[in-house]
Amino acid sequence: MALFNIVRVQSACPRCGATANAEVQFQYGSTRQNSYDVGNELQWGAHDVGERDLSQVVVDGVAEVTCTRCANPKDVDFYIFVTGNAIEKVEVADGRFDFAKSGDTYIALK
Repeated sequence: MALFNIVRVQSACPRCGATANAEVQFQYGSTRQNSYDVGNELQWGAHDVGERDLSQVVVDGVAEVTCTRCANPKDVDFYIFVTGNAIEKVEVADGRFDFAKSGDTYIALK
């Protein structure tokens, strides 16, 4: 992945189910190594990826989740939902969005 941002989340370990911290890498908005939490508004203006004026998008993300209970490091795919230019929520990917088919790191939902 080239330039990217991160969003900090808690996620269930894919091995044992314990809660683990994750820094999900994604490419949308100004990709200048910005760090976000859910609810933060995205920055724009340098190395932009995506379209600022879209009202709702889902963005492809990935993180290495290392569990504090079982110490299992695992790459996990995530969906980052952006509404009104703010990070609304982050979910573990379940296959409903096909970023390879779209040819981009994001898909407009509205």
